Amino acid sequence: MADGATGKAAGKGRGPPPPPPPPSGKAASKGSKHAGSGAPESIQILAVLMDGREFSLQIECEGRVEGLRMSLGTRLGISSHRVKLALGAEVLKNESTARACGLSDGCVVNVVILPPLYGTLGRAGVAAPGEVVAAKMELHDALAQVMFALPKTDFTELATAQFEVYHWNLEPVRVQRAARALRGTVTGAFGLLQGRRCGQSGDARAYRGPHFLFVPINRIDNHVCKYLSELVGCAQKQTALLVGQGDWALRRMASEPLDRAELPDERLQEAVRLLLKGRDLAGTSLKEVRADLEKKFNLSAGSLDSRREKVKQFVAEEISRIQAGEAEEAEEAGEEAQEDGEAQEEEEAKEPPKASKPRGSKRGKEAKASPPDAKRAKGTAEDPPRRSTSGEGKGKGKIKDRQSSSMTREEFMAKAKPITVTIGDKTFKAAPKLFSTGSCGFMASTKVPVEVGGQSLVLQCGLNLPVIGSKEWSD
Repeated sequence: MADGATGKAAGKGRGPPPPPPPPSGKAASKGSKHAGSGAPESIQILAVLMDGREFSLQIECEGRVEGLRMSLGTRLGISSHRVKLALGAEVLKNESTARACGLSDGCVVNVVILPPLYGTLGRAGVAAPGEVVAAKMELHDALAQVMFALPKTDFTELATAQFEVYHWNLEPVRVQRAARALRGTVTGAFGLLQGRRCGQSGDARAYRGPHFLFVPINRIDNHVCKYLSELVGCAQKQTALLVGQGDWALRRMASEPLDRAELPDERLQEAVRLLLKGRDLAGTSLKEVRADLEKKFNLSAGSLDSRREKVKQFVAEEISRIQAGEAEEAEEAGEEAQEDGEAQEEEEAKEPPKASKPRGSKRGKEAKASPPDAKRAKGTAEDPPRRSTSGEGKGKGKIKDRQSSSMTREEFMAKAKPITVTIGDKTFKAAPKLFSTGSCGFMASTKVPVEVGGQSLVLQCGLNLPVIGSKEWSD
Protein backbone atom coordinates (compact mmCIF):
# COMPACT_ATOMS: atom_id res chain seq x y z
CA MET A 1 0.00 0.00 0.00
CA ALA A 2 2.88 2.26 0.83
CA ASP A 3 4.34 1.70 -2.56
CA GLY A 4 0.97 2.36 -4.18
CA ALA A 5 0.49 5.54 -2.17
CA THR A 6 3.97 6.63 -2.92
CA GLY A 7 3.39 6.05 -6.65
CA LYS A 8 0.11 7.91 -6.58
CA ALA A 9 1.68 10.85 -4.77
CA ALA A 10 4.62 10.84 -7.07
CA GLY A 11 2.34 10.87 -10.11
CA LYS A 12 0.29 13.67 -8.64
CA GLY A 13 3.28 15.90 -7.89
CA ARG A 14 5.65 15.22 -10.80
CA GLY A 15 3.50 14.26 -13.78
CA PRO A 16 3.07 16.73 -16.71
CA PRO A 17 -0.22 18.68 -16.93
CA PRO A 18 -2.81 17.54 -19.44
CA PRO A 19 -2.73 19.29 -22.88
CA PRO A 20 -5.19 22.22 -23.30
CA PRO A 21 -8.32 21.67 -25.40
CA PRO A 22 -8.14 22.80 -29.04
CA PRO A 23 -9.52 26.36 -29.62
CA SER A 24 -12.80 26.77 -31.43
CA GLY A 25 -15.02 29.60 -32.80
CA LYS A 26 -13.77 33.19 -32.50
CA ALA A 27 -10.92 32.14 -30.29
CA ALA A 28 -9.63 29.90 -33.04
CA SER A 29 -9.62 32.72 -35.60
CA LYS A 30 -7.91 35.11 -33.20
CA GLY A 31 -5.34 32.53 -32.29
CA SER A 32 -4.57 31.65 -35.88
CA LYS A 33 -4.24 35.34 -36.78
CA HIS A 34 -1.50 35.89 -34.23
CA ALA A 35 0.00 32.44 -34.47
CA GLY A 36 0.50 32.58 -38.26
CA SER A 37 3.01 34.50 -40.29
CA GLY A 38 1.75 37.84 -38.99
CA ALA A 39 0.17 38.94 -42.33
CA PRO A 40 -3.46 40.10 -41.95
CA GLU A 41 -6.17 38.17 -43.77
CA SER A 42 -7.98 41.40 -44.80
CA ILE A 43 -6.80 44.90 -45.62
CA GLN A 44 -8.39 48.34 -45.78
CA ILE A 45 -8.11 50.12 -49.16
CA LEU A 46 -9.24 53.66 -50.07
CA ALA A 47 -10.46 53.70 -53.70
CA VAL A 48 -10.61 57.18 -55.29
CA LEU A 49 -12.58 57.73 -58.52
CA MET A 50 -11.85 60.40 -61.10
CA ASP A 51 -14.99 62.36 -60.16
CA GLY A 52 -13.79 62.73 -56.57
CA ARG A 53 -15.84 59.96 -54.95
CA GLU A 54 -14.06 57.80 -52.40
CA PHE A 55 -14.84 54.28 -51.20
CA SER A 56 -13.28 52.65 -48.16
CA LEU A 57 -13.23 48.91 -48.87
CA GLN A 58 -12.33 45.94 -46.68
CA ILE A 59 -11.04 43.12 -48.90
CA GLU A 60 -9.30 39.82 -48.40
CA CYS A 61 -5.54 39.97 -48.71
CA GLU A 62 -5.50 36.94 -50.99
CA GLY A 63 -6.96 37.87 -54.39
CA ARG A 64 -7.07 41.53 -53.40
CA VAL A 65 -7.01 42.94 -56.94
CA GLU A 66 -9.95 40.90 -58.19
CA GLY A 67 -11.77 41.40 -54.91
CA LEU A 68 -11.30 45.15 -55.16
CA ARG A 69 -12.65 45.19 -58.71
CA MET A 70 -15.69 43.13 -57.76
CA SER A 71 -16.42 45.29 -54.72
CA LEU A 72 -16.22 48.47 -56.77
CA GLY A 73 -18.32 46.97 -59.54
CA THR A 74 -21.00 46.04 -57.01
CA ARG A 75 -20.93 49.50 -55.44
CA LEU A 76 -21.16 51.26 -58.82
CA GLY A 77 -23.55 48.81 -60.47
CA ILE A 78 -21.20 48.02 -63.36
CA SER A 79 -19.18 45.08 -64.60
CA SER A 80 -15.90 44.49 -62.79
CA HIS A 81 -14.18 44.28 -66.19
CA ARG A 82 -14.70 48.02 -66.58
CA VAL A 83 -12.78 48.83 -63.39
CA LYS A 84 -9.14 49.78 -63.89
CA LEU A 85 -6.92 50.15 -60.81
CA ALA A 86 -3.66 52.05 -60.49
CA LEU A 87 -1.26 52.45 -57.59
CA GLY A 88 1.16 55.24 -58.33
CA ALA A 89 2.47 54.77 -61.86
CA GLU A 90 1.65 51.06 -62.02
CA VAL A 91 -1.57 49.43 -63.16
CA LEU A 92 -2.83 46.68 -60.86
CA LYS A 93 -3.57 43.80 -63.20
CA ASN A 94 -3.28 40.75 -60.95
CA GLU A 95 -1.91 39.51 -57.65
CA SER A 96 1.71 39.53 -58.82
CA THR A 97 1.59 43.22 -59.79
CA ALA A 98 -0.13 43.98 -56.47
CA ARG A 99 2.75 42.36 -54.56
CA ALA A 100 5.31 44.12 -56.76
CA CYS A 101 3.67 47.51 -56.17
CA GLY A 102 3.39 46.93 -52.45
CA LEU A 103 -0.40 47.06 -52.20
CA SER A 104 -1.07 46.79 -48.49
CA ASP A 105 -3.36 47.96 -45.73
CA GLY A 106 -4.14 51.71 -45.90
CA CYS A 107 -3.06 52.25 -49.52
CA VAL A 108 -4.89 54.72 -51.77
CA VAL A 109 -5.78 53.29 -55.19
CA ASN A 110 -6.87 55.39 -58.16
CA VAL A 111 -9.88 54.01 -60.06
CA VAL A 112 -10.65 54.58 -63.73
CA ILE A 113 -14.03 53.47 -65.13
CA LEU A 114 -13.66 52.22 -68.70
CA PRO A 115 -16.44 52.49 -71.33
CA PRO A 116 -19.08 49.72 -71.45
CA LEU A 117 -17.35 48.17 -74.48
CA TYR A 118 -14.49 47.04 -72.25
CA GLY A 119 -16.96 45.27 -69.98
CA THR A 120 -18.48 43.41 -72.93
CA LEU A 121 -15.07 42.37 -74.19
CA GLY A 122 -13.96 41.37 -70.72
CA ARG A 123 -16.99 39.12 -70.16
CA ALA A 124 -16.24 37.48 -73.49
CA GLY A 125 -12.65 36.91 -72.46
CA VAL A 126 -11.29 39.33 -75.05
CA ALA A 127 -8.75 42.00 -74.17
CA ALA A 128 -8.56 45.30 -76.03
CA PRO A 129 -6.13 44.82 -78.97
CA GLY A 130 -2.83 46.61 -78.65
CA GLU A 131 -3.17 48.29 -82.04
CA VAL A 132 -6.49 49.81 -80.97
CA VAL A 133 -4.93 51.30 -77.86
CA ALA A 134 -1.94 52.50 -79.91
CA ALA A 135 -4.22 54.15 -82.48
CA LYS A 136 -6.10 55.89 -79.70
CA MET A 137 -2.87 57.22 -78.23
CA GLU A 138 -1.76 58.46 -81.66
CA LEU A 139 -5.04 60.35 -81.98
CA HIS A 140 -4.52 61.99 -78.61
CA ASP A 141 -0.94 62.86 -79.53
CA ALA A 142 -2.17 64.56 -82.72
CA LEU A 143 -4.71 66.54 -80.73
CA ALA A 144 -2.03 67.43 -78.22
CA GLN A 145 0.19 68.85 -80.95
CA VAL A 146 -2.64 71.14 -82.03
CA MET A 147 -3.09 72.44 -78.51
CA PHE A 148 0.64 72.82 -77.89
CA ALA A 149 0.82 75.11 -80.93
CA LEU A 150 -1.50 77.59 -79.21
CA PRO A 151 0.03 80.30 -77.01
CA LYS A 152 0.76 79.19 -73.47
CA THR A 153 -0.58 80.80 -70.32
CA ASP A 154 1.58 82.87 -68.00
CA PHE A 155 1.22 80.84 -64.80
CA THR A 156 2.56 83.63 -62.59
CA GLU A 157 -0.78 85.45 -62.82
CA LEU A 158 -3.12 82.50 -62.48
CA ALA A 159 -4.32 83.33 -59.00
CA THR A 160 -6.16 86.52 -60.03
CA ALA A 161 -7.40 85.68 -63.54
CA GLN A 162 -10.61 84.13 -64.78
CA PHE A 163 -10.43 81.05 -66.96
CA GLU A 164 -12.13 78.76 -69.38
CA VAL A 165 -10.95 75.30 -70.33
CA TYR A 166 -11.11 74.63 -74.07
CA HIS A 167 -11.33 71.23 -75.64
CA TRP A 168 -9.50 70.63 -78.92
CA ASN A 169 -12.61 71.68 -80.88
CA LEU A 170 -12.62 75.03 -79.02
CA GLU A 171 -15.78 74.30 -77.05
CA PRO A 172 -15.36 76.20 -73.76
CA VAL A 173 -16.04 74.73 -70.32
CA ARG A 174 -15.73 77.18 -67.46
CA VAL A 175 -13.67 76.09 -64.45
CA GLN A 176 -14.30 77.99 -61.24
CA ARG A 177 -13.32 76.22 -58.05
CA ALA A 178 -11.66 77.41 -54.86
CA ALA A 179 -8.41 75.78 -53.76
CA ARG A 180 -9.88 73.96 -50.75
CA ALA A 181 -12.84 72.58 -52.65
CA LEU A 182 -10.62 71.55 -55.54
CA ARG A 183 -8.16 69.80 -53.32
CA GLY A 184 -10.84 67.51 -51.98
CA THR A 185 -12.10 66.47 -55.41
CA VAL A 186 -9.81 66.53 -58.39
CA THR A 187 -6.70 66.47 -56.25
CA GLY A 188 -7.78 63.30 -54.55
CA ALA A 189 -8.76 61.73 -57.84
CA PHE A 190 -5.23 62.12 -59.14
CA GLY A 191 -3.70 60.88 -55.92
CA LEU A 192 -2.16 64.29 -55.29
CA LEU A 193 -0.76 64.79 -51.80
CA GLN A 194 0.18 68.16 -50.40
CA GLY A 195 3.54 69.24 -51.77
CA ARG A 196 4.24 65.77 -53.19
CA ARG A 197 4.65 64.53 -56.71
CA CYS A 198 1.75 62.52 -58.09
CA GLY A 199 2.76 59.07 -59.27
CA GLN A 200 1.55 59.12 -62.86
CA SER A 201 3.34 57.85 -65.91
CA GLY A 202 5.33 60.04 -68.29
CA ASP A 203 5.18 63.78 -67.79
CA ALA A 204 1.82 63.64 -66.04
CA ARG A 205 2.81 65.24 -62.75
CA ALA A 206 1.03 67.40 -60.23
CA TYR A 207 2.43 70.07 -57.96
CA ARG A 208 0.88 72.33 -55.40
CA GLY A 209 2.11 75.91 -55.54
CA PRO A 210 1.59 78.63 -52.96
CA HIS A 211 -1.37 80.22 -54.78
CA PHE A 212 -2.74 77.65 -57.20
CA LEU A 213 -2.81 73.99 -58.10
CA PHE A 214 -1.14 72.85 -61.31
CA VAL A 215 -2.74 69.54 -62.27
CA PRO A 216 -1.90 68.26 -65.77
CA ILE A 217 -4.67 65.97 -66.95
CA ASN A 218 -4.21 62.41 -68.13
CA ARG A 219 -4.89 62.89 -71.82
CA ILE A 220 -6.03 59.30 -72.35
CA ASP A 221 -8.86 59.43 -69.83
CA ASN A 222 -12.09 60.86 -71.24
CA HIS A 223 -13.74 60.77 -67.81
CA VAL A 224 -11.66 63.79 -66.83
CA CYS A 225 -13.33 65.71 -69.65
CA LYS A 226 -16.73 64.70 -68.31
CA TYR A 227 -15.80 65.81 -64.83
CA LEU A 228 -14.56 69.17 -66.07
CA SER A 229 -17.86 69.77 -67.83
CA GLU A 230 -19.60 69.28 -64.47
CA LEU A 231 -17.65 72.17 -62.96
CA VAL A 232 -19.75 74.74 -64.82
CA GLY A 233 -21.51 77.24 -62.58
CA CYS A 234 -19.32 77.08 -59.48
CA ALA A 235 -18.06 80.02 -57.43
CA GLN A 236 -17.27 83.26 -59.27
CA LYS A 237 -13.77 83.64 -57.83
CA GLN A 238 -11.12 80.98 -57.74
CA THR A 239 -7.64 80.61 -56.35
CA ALA A 240 -7.03 77.15 -57.75
CA LEU A 241 -6.98 76.19 -61.41
CA LEU A 242 -6.81 73.20 -63.69
CA VAL A 243 -4.23 73.05 -66.46
CA GLY A 244 -4.58 70.37 -69.12
CA GLN A 245 -1.87 68.70 -71.16
CA GLY A 246 -3.11 66.97 -74.27
CA ASP A 247 -6.74 67.29 -75.30
CA TRP A 248 -7.42 70.09 -72.84
CA ALA A 249 -5.63 73.40 -72.51
CA LEU A 250 -6.14 76.32 -70.20
CA ARG A 251 -6.90 79.71 -71.70
CA ARG A 252 -6.70 82.76 -69.48
CA MET A 253 -9.55 85.24 -69.48
CA ALA A 254 -8.09 88.17 -67.55
CA SER A 255 -8.99 91.82 -67.93
CA GLU A 256 -6.94 92.27 -71.11
CA PRO A 257 -8.48 91.17 -74.44
CA LEU A 258 -7.79 87.75 -75.85
CA ASP A 259 -5.23 87.34 -78.61
CA ARG A 260 -6.30 86.68 -82.19
CA ALA A 261 -5.10 83.10 -81.82
CA GLU A 262 -7.29 82.63 -78.75
CA LEU A 263 -10.37 84.04 -80.53
CA PRO A 264 -10.20 82.74 -84.10
CA ASP A 265 -12.06 84.46 -86.92
CA GLU A 266 -14.21 81.35 -87.35
CA ARG A 267 -15.57 81.63 -83.82
CA LEU A 268 -16.08 85.37 -84.22
CA GLN A 269 -17.96 84.92 -87.50
CA GLU A 270 -20.16 82.18 -86.05
CA ALA A 271 -20.94 84.38 -83.04
CA VAL A 272 -21.95 87.24 -85.37
CA ARG A 273 -24.25 84.90 -87.29
CA LEU A 274 -26.01 83.73 -84.13
CA LEU A 275 -26.18 87.28 -82.78
CA LEU A 276 -27.93 88.70 -85.86
CA LYS A 277 -30.35 85.81 -86.25
CA GLY A 278 -33.89 87.13 -85.77
CA ARG A 279 -32.61 90.58 -84.79
CA ASP A 280 -33.91 93.94 -85.98
CA LEU A 281 -31.18 94.85 -88.45
CA ALA A 282 -32.46 98.41 -88.90
CA GLY A 283 -31.95 99.23 -85.23
CA THR A 284 -28.61 97.44 -84.79
CA SER A 285 -25.30 99.30 -84.88
CA LEU A 286 -21.77 97.92 -85.18
CA LYS A 287 -20.96 99.28 -81.74
CA GLU A 288 -23.82 97.30 -80.21
CA VAL A 289 -22.69 94.17 -82.03
CA ARG A 290 -19.13 94.51 -80.70
CA ALA A 291 -20.44 95.11 -77.17
CA ASP A 292 -22.63 92.00 -77.35
CA LEU A 293 -19.69 89.95 -78.66
CA GLU A 294 -17.51 91.15 -75.79
CA LYS A 295 -20.17 90.04 -73.32
CA LYS A 296 -20.47 86.67 -75.03
CA PHE A 297 -16.72 86.02 -74.79
CA ASN A 298 -16.38 87.59 -71.31
CA LEU A 299 -14.11 90.34 -72.62
CA SER A 300 -13.66 93.77 -71.13
CA ALA A 301 -15.39 96.74 -72.77
CA GLY A 302 -13.59 97.87 -75.90
CA SER A 303 -11.57 94.67 -76.31
CA LEU A 304 -12.81 94.18 -79.87
CA ASP A 305 -12.20 97.75 -81.00
CA SER A 306 -8.94 96.63 -82.57
CA ARG A 307 -10.90 94.15 -84.70
CA ARG A 308 -13.74 96.46 -85.66
CA GLU A 309 -13.00 96.08 -89.38
CA LYS A 310 -13.23 92.30 -89.13
CA VAL A 311 -16.47 92.55 -87.15
CA LYS A 312 -17.82 95.02 -89.71
CA GLN A 313 -16.97 92.59 -92.52
CA PHE A 314 -18.71 89.68 -90.80
CA VAL A 315 -21.78 91.81 -90.04
CA ALA A 316 -22.02 93.03 -93.65
CA GLU A 317 -21.68 89.49 -95.01
CA GLU A 318 -24.35 88.18 -92.65
CA ILE A 319 -26.77 91.02 -93.47
CA SER A 320 -26.25 90.39 -97.19
CA ARG A 321 -26.92 86.71 -96.67
CA ILE A 322 -30.11 87.43 -94.69
CA GLN A 323 -31.38 89.94 -97.25
CA ALA A 324 -30.60 87.60 -100.14
CA GLY A 325 -32.66 84.90 -98.48
CA GLU A 326 -35.53 87.31 -97.89
CA ALA A 327 -35.29 88.51 -101.51
CA GLU A 328 -35.53 84.97 -102.84
CA GLU A 329 -38.57 84.28 -100.69
CA ALA A 330 -40.25 87.50 -101.84
CA GLU A 331 -39.39 86.74 -105.46
CA GLU A 332 -40.93 83.29 -105.28
CA ALA A 333 -44.04 84.72 -103.61
CA GLY A 334 -44.30 87.42 -106.31
CA GLU A 335 -44.00 84.90 -109.13
CA GLU A 336 -46.69 82.72 -107.58
CA ALA A 337 -49.00 85.74 -107.28
CA GLN A 338 -48.22 86.69 -110.88
CA GLU A 339 -49.06 83.22 -112.18
CA ASP A 340 -52.28 83.18 -110.17
CA GLY A 341 -53.25 86.58 -111.62
CA GLU A 342 -52.59 85.45 -115.18
CA ALA A 343 -54.65 82.32 -114.68
CA GLN A 344 -57.51 84.38 -113.28
CA GLU A 345 -57.38 86.75 -116.26
CA GLU A 346 -57.54 83.83 -118.67
CA GLU A 347 -60.56 82.39 -116.87
CA GLU A 348 -62.33 85.75 -116.94
CA ALA A 349 -61.58 86.11 -120.65
CA LYS A 350 -63.23 82.79 -121.41
CA GLU A 351 -66.47 83.71 -119.60
CA PRO A 352 -69.13 85.42 -121.87
CA PRO A 353 -70.32 88.87 -120.70
CA LYS A 354 -73.85 89.16 -119.40
CA ALA A 355 -76.25 91.20 -121.58
CA SER A 356 -77.62 94.27 -119.87
CA LYS A 357 -81.36 94.88 -120.08
CA PRO A 358 -82.62 98.34 -119.12
CA ARG A 359 -85.61 98.29 -116.82
CA GLY A 360 -88.92 99.55 -118.13
CA SER A 361 -87.72 99.93 -121.71
CA LYS A 362 -89.94 99.10 -124.57
CA ARG A 363 -87.38 96.71 -125.97
CA GLY A 364 -87.25 94.83 -122.71
CA LYS A 365 -91.01 94.48 -122.64
CA GLU A 366 -91.03 93.22 -126.20
CA ALA A 367 -88.33 90.66 -125.36
CA LYS A 368 -90.38 89.51 -122.41
CA ALA A 369 -93.53 89.27 -124.53
CA SER A 370 -91.93 87.12 -127.26
CA PRO A 371 -89.34 84.70 -125.75
CA PRO A 372 -88.43 82.86 -129.01
CA ASP A 373 -87.63 86.06 -130.85
CA ALA A 374 -85.76 87.43 -127.88
CA LYS A 375 -83.67 84.25 -127.62
CA ARG A 376 -82.66 84.51 -131.25
CA ALA A 377 -81.91 88.20 -130.86
CA LYS A 378 -79.84 87.50 -127.75
CA GLY A 379 -77.77 84.92 -129.50
CA THR A 380 -77.17 87.22 -132.45
CA ALA A 381 -76.27 90.16 -130.26
CA GLU A 382 -73.85 88.22 -128.00
CA ASP A 383 -71.80 86.45 -130.65
CA PRO A 384 -69.71 89.45 -131.76
CA PRO A 385 -68.95 90.73 -128.22
CA ARG A 386 -67.90 87.20 -127.15
CA ARG A 387 -65.31 87.01 -129.91
CA SER A 388 -64.09 90.53 -129.20
CA THR A 389 -63.82 89.96 -125.44
CA SER A 390 -62.11 86.62 -125.93
CA GLY A 391 -59.49 88.12 -128.19
CA GLU A 392 -58.89 91.02 -125.83
CA GLY A 393 -58.57 88.73 -122.78
CA LYS A 394 -56.18 86.48 -124.61
CA GLY A 395 -53.84 89.42 -125.16
CA LYS A 396 -53.83 90.28 -121.46
CA GLY A 397 -53.45 86.70 -120.26
CA LYS A 398 -50.51 85.85 -122.47
CA ILE A 399 -48.04 88.47 -121.23
CA LYS A 400 -45.75 85.71 -120.07
CA ASP A 401 -45.81 84.06 -123.50
CA ARG A 402 -45.12 87.34 -125.29
CA GLN A 403 -42.18 88.27 -123.06
CA SER A 404 -40.66 84.79 -122.68
CA SER A 405 -38.62 85.30 -125.87
CA SER A 406 -38.07 89.05 -125.70
CA MET A 407 -34.34 88.86 -124.97
CA THR A 408 -31.66 86.84 -123.22
CA ARG A 409 -30.50 87.19 -119.63
CA GLU A 410 -27.11 88.44 -120.76
CA GLU A 411 -28.73 91.06 -122.99
CA PHE A 412 -30.98 92.26 -120.17
CA MET A 413 -28.14 92.61 -117.69
CA ALA A 414 -26.05 94.49 -120.27
CA LYS A 415 -28.73 96.95 -121.34
CA ALA A 416 -30.90 97.42 -118.26
CA LYS A 417 -30.40 100.60 -116.24
CA PRO A 418 -31.44 101.23 -112.63
CA ILE A 419 -35.02 102.41 -112.28
CA THR A 420 -36.31 105.03 -109.88
CA VAL A 421 -38.68 103.93 -107.12
CA THR A 422 -40.53 106.20 -104.71
CA ILE A 423 -42.02 104.99 -101.44
CA GLY A 424 -43.49 107.65 -99.22
CA ASP A 425 -41.07 110.57 -99.21
CA LYS A 426 -38.07 108.38 -100.09
CA THR A 427 -36.84 108.06 -103.68
CA PHE A 428 -34.18 105.48 -104.46
CA LYS A 429 -32.82 103.32 -107.26
CA ALA A 430 -33.58 99.66 -107.97
CA ALA A 431 -30.66 97.98 -109.74
CA PRO A 432 -30.87 95.24 -112.41
CA LYS A 433 -30.71 91.80 -110.84
CA LEU A 434 -30.38 88.21 -112.00
CA PHE A 435 -32.28 86.24 -109.35
CA SER A 436 -31.29 82.78 -108.19
CA THR A 437 -34.53 81.36 -109.61
CA GLY A 438 -33.45 82.34 -113.14
CA SER A 439 -35.67 85.40 -113.51
CA CYS A 440 -34.37 88.86 -114.35
CA GLY A 441 -35.62 92.10 -112.90
CA PHE A 442 -34.78 94.84 -110.43
CA MET A 443 -34.03 94.74 -106.72
CA ALA A 444 -33.53 97.36 -104.04
CA SER A 445 -32.96 97.28 -100.29
CA THR A 446 -33.05 100.45 -98.23
CA LYS A 447 -34.48 102.10 -95.12
CA VAL A 448 -37.57 104.29 -95.46
CA PRO A 449 -38.53 106.80 -92.74
CA VAL A 450 -42.19 107.16 -91.81
CA GLU A 451 -44.06 109.08 -89.14
CA VAL A 452 -46.62 107.29 -87.01
CA GLY A 453 -48.47 109.07 -84.22
CA GLY A 454 -45.97 111.91 -84.17
CA GLN A 455 -43.00 109.54 -83.87
CA SER A 456 -40.41 108.95 -86.57
CA LEU A 457 -39.95 105.27 -87.45
CA VAL A 458 -37.64 103.55 -89.92
CA LEU A 459 -38.82 100.76 -92.20
CA GLN A 460 -36.58 98.11 -93.71
CA CYS A 461 -37.69 98.05 -97.35
CA GLY A 462 -36.84 95.23 -99.75
CA LEU A 463 -38.17 95.31 -103.32
CA ASN A 464 -38.04 92.49 -105.86
CA LEU A 465 -39.42 93.33 -109.31
CA PRO A 466 -39.07 90.29 -111.61
CA VAL A 467 -39.84 90.64 -115.33
CA ILE A 468 -42.84 88.48 -116.27
CA GLY A 469 -41.69 85.55 -118.37
CA SER A 470 -37.96 86.21 -117.86
CA LYS A 471 -37.48 82.84 -116.23
CA GLU A 472 -37.87 81.32 -119.72
CA TRP A 473 -35.10 83.46 -121.19
CA SER A 474 -31.95 81.78 -122.43
CA ASP A 475 -28.57 82.66 -121.06
